[in-house]
Amino acid sequence: MKRLLIILLLYFTASCNISKIVSVNDIKQEEVEEPNKYKNYPIEKYNFWNFNGNGKNYFPNKSNWQTSRIAFSDSTLISDGIYENSGRFDSEKASVYEFFESSDKHSIAIRFKNKRKKKLNPLLVGGKFYRWIKIHISDKNSIYIQVAGNNNFSLPNEQVKIKNLTLNNNEFNTLFLSWNIKKSIFYIALNNSKPQIINIPKDFKWAKKGRNWTIQDYASGVAFEGELDYFLSVNDYLTRAQMSIIIKNNLKK
Repeated sequence: MKRLLIILLLYFTASCNISKIVSVNDIKQEEVEEPNKYKNYPIEKYNFWNFNGNGKNYFPNKSNWQTSRIAFSDSTLISDGIYENSGRFDSEKASVYEFFESSDKHSIAIRFKNKRKKKLNPLLVGGKFYRWIKIHISDKNSIYIQVAGNNNFSLPNEQVKIKNLTLNNNEFNTLFLSWNIKKSIFYIALNNSKPQIINIPKDFKWAKKGRNWTIQDYASGVAFEGELDYFLSVNDYLTRAQMSIIIKNNLKK
């Protein structure tokens, strides 16, 4: 009887822990306190690539995208989705190395157009030899994120139902993604949909982290097919509203 009670207690505790992991919270409205703080955000804490004819960083002396056989318009990076190690003469390459390592608090915003329909399309991958985060466009035309650490998980998954991750067809979409590992949260918003906060396991830790970003998924042998308008990477946890101020401030200069 005592053993049965212990088993039931362990089961109940595990169930409670799971319920905390899978909660997803909508944010109804975002307000930015001290907006001037983000208009004058410290440049050492972020990188911004606007892809105006090239892959250069907005700031001189900061990291540029290294590309091969990648085209640029006057406002976008254009990738035909030809995998770097495909063995083809026209294989493409596009990656960037950040001088700061992504910390346990990090934010990204990326504006893009998907041109691969009904197939997996890697939008952005962190790391090269070890892929610690992968942001894909699924075959159902929605955002799909894979995270590698002491617990590997994906967003969404069977426990975590995330709304409003379906892309607008044939037009540019903007993804805002942030995480604060110490607070065990991921933040995600697509375009103008309501942002959502996902509670992840409290014991989660990155297994490895790198300073590379690429649009190639070396695990599956697939490259992003589409266009990138801009990419913001911030070494801090920010909301969509806060990132939008930084982006707007850089675009108007």
